[in-house]
Amino acid sequence: AKGYFAQQGIDVKFITASSNSQLAAVLGGSVQFASTSPINVIHAAASGAQFVDFMAVEIGYSEDLIMSKQAYAAAGLNANSTTRQKIEALAARKLGVISATGENGIIFKYLFNYAGLPSSKLDMVQLGTPQAILAALKEGTIAGANLGSPYPAEAVAYGYAQYLFHAPIQIPPMGSAITQTLAATESYYSSHQALINKFLAGYQKGLDATFADPTATATFVAHKYFPDQSLSAFMSSFNEDLPIIAKSVAITAAQQAALKQIAIGAGQTIPSNWSSFFVSP
Repeated sequence: AKGYFAQQGIDVKFITASSNSQLAAVLGGSVQFASTSPINVIHAAASGAQFVDFMAVEIGYSEDLIMSKQAYAAAGLNANSTTRQKIEALAARKLGVISATGENGIIFKYLFNYAGLPSSKLDMVQLGTPQAILAALKEGTIAGANLGSPYPAEAVAYGYAQYLFHAPIQIPPMGSAITQTLAATESYYSSHQALINKFLAGYQKGLDATFADPTATATFVAHKYFPDQSLSAFMSSFNEDLPIIAKSVAITAAQQAALKQIAIGAGQTIPSNWSSFFVSP
């Protein structure tokens, strides 16, 4: 909307897709890039689909961990509870996730590993959508969840949930891992370097403008794309998500290493050619 891509001579359209269909859309050719977890790219490679991560989108996790107020009280938690006590309170309780193999599942698996809890104590319930997770939390059929904004704030505001951890989760190295990238097929990436460089240049201009004046950016986006939402509610979500937005399009070796540590802790199989999935034009 600000014209940063047009200045590079490219016409960019954004298509909304579910997290489990984004890479399939790239593979089918209906879109050229997908915003996805690098872990999804690794999983796709195991099935023979070759994608590469070429641009940083998010660094760190945006999901908040919440528990039902009933489960929180039953666990004896309070404002002074330690990180380990909070994680231990999740053990052997039903925890809602969008997908057991997706980012929500990885977060829970890593947290249990970090706290030294056996995976046998992790009981994840796959519910498909954030809305379904909130409904289950409200009904008491699950005890906890990790979700991106604005869903945790909604559950807390309506009085049936309690925060455990705010995003980005301050458990090393969860605040420094590359968690969301733009990915393309290996063949498209190799044959469209000039176009990709133009996209990166336009996107970086948008990042620079965002971090130069976050309030102005948030206000512009709220008025243009979320006119039915109150500005204060939008600003609250924006300010919570801002810290995890990558300030540069580049993916660093340190960001890759942090994600690798999390993936290993979550029980993911790491291919020997891990670094080859992260590229720079």
